[in-house]
Amino acid sequence: MTELKEIIAKNLKKYRRLAKLSQVELAYKLHIRSSSISNWENGHNSIDIDTLFKVCKILGVSIDKMIEDDIVTIYSIGDNEYTYETVSGNVKTV
Repeated sequence: MTELKEIIAKNLKKYRRLAKLSQVELAYKLHIRSSSISNWENGHNSIDIDTLFKVCKILGVSIDKMIEDDIVTIYSIGDNEYTYETVSGNVKTV
C-alpha cells in the first residue's frame, strides 16, 4: 500500500500542473520557498495539514482529492504537456 506522503506528493504535482502553476508561483502564494514545494512533490518532506488546506484552496481541489490514490503513472510528453494514467485505466493529457 502506498504511503499517504507519496499519494499527496503525486497529487500535489498533478493538481499544481493542472492549475498551470509552477513550483515558484505556488510557493509565492503560500509565502514559502519553492524548495518546500519540490521536497513535498518528491516525497522528501511531508506537508503539514494547515499548509495542505491552503494548497487545496489555491489549487481548487478538496482534501479528499489530494489524498485519493488514483494516479498510477505520470508521463512527460513535452515541455508543458503531461499524461496521467489512473487506476481505473483512464488516460488524460494536460
